[in-house]
Amino acid sequence: MIDSVGILPWLDIRTNIEVGPVTFYRADGVDTLLGERADILIDRLRIYRDAWEGNPVHGAVAIHRDQLANGGHIPYGDLRRATDILMIASIFENDGVLRDCNATTFTLYIQRLGGEGGFMATRARRRNGGFVSGGTTDLVVSRPISAATFWTYNRAILAALVAASQRADDQAWNLFESITWFRRASTDADNIEQVVDFVLLLTAVDHLIAHPATGGAGMDWPRIQALLANFRTIPCCSVKPKDTVLERCQIEAVLYVLNETRNTAVHPRTLKRALEFEFNRRKDPTFAWVVDRSYMALLVARLIELGNLQADDFMRAFVQGIERWIHDPAKEVGLMVLEEKMQIGIRDYVADAYATEVTQVPRDAEPDAIRIDWDRNFRLALGLVAAPFEVHLVWLADGHGVIEIHDPTRLNQLVDYWLVDPADDEPARMAYASMAYFQSEDGTGGLEKTWNEADLRAMQDPRLWIDGDSLPG
Repeated sequence: MIDSVGILPWLDIRTNIEVGPVTFYRADGVDTLLGERADILIDRLRIYRDAWEGNPVHGAVAIHRDQLANGGHIPYGDLRRATDILMIASIFENDGVLRDCNATTFTLYIQRLGGEGGFMATRARRRNGGFVSGGTTDLVVSRPISAATFWTYNRAILAALVAASQRADDQAWNLFESITWFRRASTDADNIEQVVDFVLLLTAVDHLIAHPATGGAGMDWPRIQALLANFRTIPCCSVKPKDTVLERCQIEAVLYVLNETRNTAVHPRTLKRALEFEFNRRKDPTFAWVVDRSYMALLVARLIELGNLQADDFMRAFVQGIERWIHDPAKEVGLMVLEEKMQIGIRDYVADAYATEVTQVPRDAEPDAIRIDWDRNFRLALGLVAAPFEVHLVWLADGHGVIEIHDPTRLNQLVDYWLVDPADDEPARMAYASMAYFQSEDGTGGLEKTWNEADLRAMQDPRLWIDGDSLPG
């Protein structure tokens, strides 16, 4: 006989969802599983109501597979982890427009099924341990306004997290501790200051990038760079600690601001220097939303590193789409990811063709008149190249050419390339393609970057981020 179950009163699911050893059922669909104790559960669920009209809600009930065979109480550790995995797989699908989900949606209670109808016991935590109090099922517990709507979940992320939870090695070290902190930071609860969310989010990031070999102390920037190394990132700024050059991408810049915000919030101090980043303060999207998506991008990179998540076109596009969206949030993040996915196949094809051409076909030091003429018309259409970019046109012995775009300020100086067939490719069109690249990559559209006063102040003092949408002055 099943003695206890998990109740998620604000989680309205359409079908059963299996997460490892735990299955989430619609609360109105577990009668046959509970037998004679089904009436007790129905009685206990009476207290949960919506916030507006007091109508009963359609929550979810979690049952462990061992309980179906042997009965007993639900194992809390397995239940908590399964709930966190489903939460992450659901929040991953957020796009901020059509889909929005948060940790409050996945509020979890343990409900015992003993006793008689009409009465129930509740436990309250206290610093000295806590206490148990009795009540009647005529009480009302209203759905918090902060609870968002459950829409769907990403099955690949869910499966990857389940696989990671079953690993026998220590490579998933601190991964689920990270998710625990992310849950605490993602309630959207009004009674929690947003600066507290930022502190908890930074803690989640610390645990996410932790590795036994690194010790996990503080923000490990080389570790973040290693996780993002296989993705197409967009440089944000370069800093020079000691004798090295550290080039931060967009996600790193966001996490740098988060780190400084957290440090300023928890340590009483006065900043005596400007921060080493160029991250434009925007009211839309909010900083908290940008950090949320940056965390998810890092989570994808970590799961791919573990080998529990396949680096398919969508997952690559997700990380790279977040990079593009932070760089220029003019479009919705979901649209950025879709565009990135559409481009990945083309990039991969061009990259393979480029590699084949460059490695297998020798260069031609004496191009013919047709290619010399093509080169001249290309240069005329291109005009002056915006600093710091350089454009090199290399001719190959098979008659093709390669346009290489270099940025000497970056560690990987070759930042993009095009294959050229002088018989088919118009030199002016290829020049315009190159110019479009410059305008998109430097983030200025060919114009001088302008900052308003609030942006400049936010760059100098991360404490101004703490208030969320508003800045003083």
